[in-house]
Amino acid sequence: MTRSVFVCPNNKTIGLNSRVASMAFVLLGAVQVTLTATITAITVALPTVQRDLHVDDEGRC
Repeated sequence: MTRSVFVCPNNKTIGLNSRVASMAFVLLGAVQVTLTATITAITVALPTVQRDLHVDDEGRC
């Protein structure tokens, strides 16, 4: 498998072919969705965890 990477002299960046760029954006999107879902699950479950651990509003056990 060969990689198609070239240097753009105009803006000093490294360009990738469209297939590699598409795969990179899909991976980035998947990571973002996973992190958002994890943060949401923790936020929703936090009051239940605090209640199970008998933590009061001031953070003491």
